[in-house]
Amino acid sequence: MPIHKLGQSLKLEEGGELNSVEIEYTISGVPKQNGSNVIIVCHTLTGSLEIVNSPLWSFVGKGLTIDTEKYCIICLGTLGGLNRSTGPRTTNKEGKEYGPEFPTVTVKDSIRAHAIVLKSLGINKARAVIGGSYGGFCAYTWLALEPNFFELAVVFQSSLWCSAHTIAFFSLCRDLIISSESWQEGRYERETMNKTQSYKQMIAVNKLIQISDYKFEEKFPRTNNNRIRDERPSYWQKHSIIDEFIIESSKDIIDPNTLLSTMRTSSLFNLEKSFPKVWESWREMKTTIVQIPCIQDWRYPAERMLGIHKKLKSIGAKSIYEPTNSNYGHGSYLYDPKSIEKICLKLNNLLQ
Repeated sequence: MPIHKLGQSLKLEEGGELNSVEIEYTISGVPKQNGSNVIIVCHTLTGSLEIVNSPLWSFVGKGLTIDTEKYCIICLGTLGGLNRSTGPRTTNKEGKEYGPEFPTVTVKDSIRAHAIVLKSLGINKARAVIGGSYGGFCAYTWLALEPNFFELAVVFQSSLWCSAHTIAFFSLCRDLIISSESWQEGRYERETMNKTQSYKQMIAVNKLIQISDYKFEEKFPRTNNNRIRDERPSYWQKHSIIDEFIIESSKDIIDPNTLLSTMRTSSLFNLEKSFPKVWESWREMKTTIVQIPCIQDWRYPAERMLGIHKKLKSIGAKSIYEPTNSNYGHGSYLYDPKSIEKICLKLNNLLQ
């Protein structure tokens, strides 16, 4: 995947600056000079930049809603995240890995960097921006930074600020990581840190918030014998295959510093704080915004997106509200393709 060097320092929202900023990105197709075929897809918090080749993005591909033969699709990696954009695992101007010295970055910082990358590629307009959850944070930030850069914005299951519940979850994850004796104030040995019990517990907690009740019941149905066979453990010992699943070692090792940086970026997201005049600027916005919550999503409840929709309508902005239904809840736009079939038909028309 290509990496773009900004060629300039980037002043950060929380103070300080980053030098030698690099942004990793993927691009599928050739952008037209007027940007009419360009679609920016914002990745999820810990998701890959490989949108086109991912089975999760079921509506992106040849002959699909986001047709790869018709559109140029670009996904840019956020700063401090799980990609090769500048972050804790990249090197500073002295040639040393940032590690715990990497500064705090925000969604606004990343989108400002992304805008520089696109304009250096000759892209000054785009057909659409799409994102969900954390990617929705990015999409809303794009609209605040460049209100008329896009003709269409599609936001799944997100909000204008990080929920208190999510911040609390990230707080627990952080405490589990830094309470380990192997933490060493962020100067840990990577292999040692990733094998600690506290790190495994953090991964387990993450599973609990990422996987819905419905998905757990589907994975571990009552009709199966969920006990560990041929054992009669004491009440304080593991006793079921669910125990084994929730505390098993993760196959995908995530660098703890990078994970903490990413969670802090998400926790700090508050669009109205970053852009105090956002609603004023949106009065003149011509972009059509399609907001797609999931009724069963308890992390970012549908009524929150409905409130955003109503306020946008009240100031004369073009907003469409299309709630979906899925027992998968948060993330269903990726995990439950059937739940978004109807909205994809509407998006087909909007993209014409």
